[in-house]
Amino acid sequence: SQYLQHGEKVLINFAIWRTEITNVEYRLFLNDLIVQNRKVDYVLASVNETGWTEAFAYAYSKPMDSLYFKHPAYDDYPVVNVPLEGVQLYCEWITKEIHLIGKNKFFLDKVRLPTEVEWEYLASSGGKFDPYPWGGPYSRNSKGCLLANFKPVRGNYIADGYAFTAPSMSYWPNDYGLYNMAGNVSEWSSTPFEPSASLFVSDMNPYYTYDADQNSHPMLKRKVVKGGSWKDVGAFLQVAAKDYEYQDTSKCYIGFRCVKTYAAVETVNFGY
Repeated sequence: SQYLQHGEKVLINFAIWRTEITNVEYRLFLNDLIVQNRKVDYVLASVNETGWTEAFAYAYSKPMDSLYFKHPAYDDYPVVNVPLEGVQLYCEWITKEIHLIGKNKFFLDKVRLPTEVEWEYLASSGGKFDPYPWGGPYSRNSKGCLLANFKPVRGNYIADGYAFTAPSMSYWPNDYGLYNMAGNVSEWSSTPFEPSASLFVSDMNPYYTYDADQNSHPMLKRKVVKGGSWKDVGAFLQVAAKDYEYQDTSKCYIGFRCVKTYAAVETVNFGY
């Protein structure tokens, strides 16, 4: 989503969700929770600011813990270290903001995470069969430049221009205008990770869902993550590749983007 400052108000352009949710967007959400004194929700939605050193204890990542989420230099970088519950709270919040601010009233469906199949459809620009979102079978263009932020060759992280994450609108978008559908950060989906799901879902509508709670078995808390990240090798960048993470954990290489089912538009006259 794109935010534009207009006086004291924050206007939201929700026509296209082109990028991963950024640090500045997630901070606006947390600040609003503080204003509303929703302390419980704030705890659930807050960012794990030690996630970088927890994931990479022997790397020089301590500065990322203290700077990445708060420093304005990283405003346009994708937010990471957010558990699934925090992601869902953000989706609820942005849904309300859209209804409050927009002149066009979207109804029926709220802002949410994409399913695994929806994510693949978006990444492939409408169901094309190319292995990568940019269309070709290679991770470099004709000039030898890397086309995404990932771990090339034997761990030369800086070869693609960034040691860790990159700004959310880096590299070329796919044919749908979506940035970083491969690489940069992996992205949460709403689909449970179930290797045998193909045995009991429909080929025409491959939809499977399960909402695990805190008392559920850890195997039921696994959610599909897609796209690969800055620390993954090229195989994870392919559209069909997937991994999983537990919904109550947070990682410095997993972010998210939102979608909204388009149903219809009702024009609302606010008198101006």
